[in-house]
Amino acid sequence: MLKQVLINVEPTDMRVAILDDGILAELFVEAFDANRTLGNIYKGTVEGIIPGLKAAFVNIGMERNAFLHFSDILQEFELPTRGRPERLSPRGNKAQMERDEAEAAEGFDEDEFIPPPVMPDEDEIEAIDEADDGSKPKARAKKVKKPRRPLRVGDSILVQVTKEPLGEKGPRVTSYISIPGRYLVLMPFSERSGGVSRKIENPGERRRLRELLRSLESDEGSFIIRTAGLEQGDDEIKEDCEALRTKWAEIKKSGIRASSSSLIHNEQEILLRLVRDTLRNDIDEILIDSQVEMKKLLGACEKMAPNMVDRVHLVESGKNIFDVFKVEEQFQRALRPKVWLKSGGFLVIDETEAMAAIDVNSGKYVGTGDQNEVILKTNLEACEMVSRQLRLRDLGGLVVIDFIDMTNRSHQQQVLREFRSCLKRDNTKFSMTGFSEFGLVEMTRKRVRKSLSHSIFRMCPYCEGAGRVLTHAQIWKKIKYSLVDQLLQDPNIARIEIAVNSIIRTYLAKEVLGDIQAIAAQFEVKLDFTGNLDFHLEQFEVLNTDRSIVQAHNSKPGRRRAPAMKKDLESAEVAQDNPA
Repeated sequence: MLKQVLINVEPTDMRVAILDDGILAELFVEAFDANRTLGNIYKGTVEGIIPGLKAAFVNIGMERNAFLHFSDILQEFELPTRGRPERLSPRGNKAQMERDEAEAAEGFDEDEFIPPPVMPDEDEIEAIDEADDGSKPKARAKKVKKPRRPLRVGDSILVQVTKEPLGEKGPRVTSYISIPGRYLVLMPFSERSGGVSRKIENPGERRRLRELLRSLESDEGSFIIRTAGLEQGDDEIKEDCEALRTKWAEIKKSGIRASSSSLIHNEQEILLRLVRDTLRNDIDEILIDSQVEMKKLLGACEKMAPNMVDRVHLVESGKNIFDVFKVEEQFQRALRPKVWLKSGGFLVIDETEAMAAIDVNSGKYVGTGDQNEVILKTNLEACEMVSRQLRLRDLGGLVVIDFIDMTNRSHQQQVLREFRSCLKRDNTKFSMTGFSEFGLVEMTRKRVRKSLSHSIFRMCPYCEGAGRVLTHAQIWKKIKYSLVDQLLQDPNIARIEIAVNSIIRTYLAKEVLGDIQAIAAQFEVKLDFTGNLDFHLEQFEVLNTDRSIVQAHNSKPGRRRAPAMKKDLESAEVAQDNPA
């Protein structure tokens, strides 16, 4: 399988695509002006402790306080198990603490409480190694524990962002710092003995790396050997070890000097993170369309992955590299709600803030044999596509997959085995269940950043993210009820003007003129409807003859205008040319 990495550099952002035999498997988009916080280390100030919810809130200098669960706090601190919440007036803003408490009470996604410390998308570094016979590793000599001190409001604490802010939620942080290198991860506060990635399966290589790991241990923290450490020489791994120790020493010094609620360590830019976390030996070539960024990429490769230098090539076609390799087309298709399968079936993917739902449909595929075999074939094909879409869209949190119903138990097990096999290609931590009593497969996929759709799309300014607006008939009902209510309050009104969206005015004149005339006759009032191109489709205003607004309804509070699309403008022109 040909595995390529394409890097497209634009004035505003950089896009990195990973292709498997020309098929888009993963895509990363990062704006140059983006305020990326994942992996950053801050010296924070504890501004609130809520024992009943096992949560503390830390001011790290961002708009929202960071959420720090008690399980993410170093054991050197003594934490309250009961009592009333403690508060430090957060920047003089009582509403801030109220939002924090509501956020903690709401809870985080089911993949939130993963034992620290881990770094983003590094499932392999969480595995603590076992002895050759499968037994647990021998415990290291116990250190003399320092007396625990209570964590109090106002204390300074060093924390690392493990999940970026999402929606109305602030960032998630941990005090178990982890520093990733090319081959190792340093965990300064870990009490474990370290380990070797379980993705390194060769027993001989695991023994070699385990022995090397023992020679790297120190009194402060421990190391985990990443998958990239496979078949690397002792000197390369030891060099990475010293670089991590030096970096941690610098971070500690910065933490001592820095003031509270400030940034201590900023995670590296996208190219350095790409080399460190993504480039593996199975990458055949790395293509980039910028001479300037190529020099940075080569510098990063020479420092962290010398074996990749010869695989980096500049593409100077003058065209977007994504167009050259037909990635742009795949990229545009990737985020459509409906994704077609080769057999004629399709997936429907619906993403919300809390979860993602994926529905598998047979579509145009009917097959020629047994219906159960047709369903099995479609579901097996869907396994590959679902796993690819999870990686490509970077979906996280709870994911529910509704495969086509299968009555055959062996077919269900076959689909589960295929799905698990496909998911193993994903570097992001996941867990999944079997089929539920309702025929659904539930899984969680670790979420540490915004999904791809949230990175490249913004909320629709017209529907405010709802994806739909009221039908014309429902809008007329709202207008009618408001109009009748006003006439009942003041039956002596002789004339009322109702301002509506121009498209709605056309609908009223054509479809409900009889209802309007009946209301006018019942209350002996003259009703004039005027169209306004700037009105949102659901917006209307009821005015007296002196043109003072007596009732107004906007689709969203405080919004008076909405963008008109081409079709809307054409309909509005018809409305103006054909007044009621």
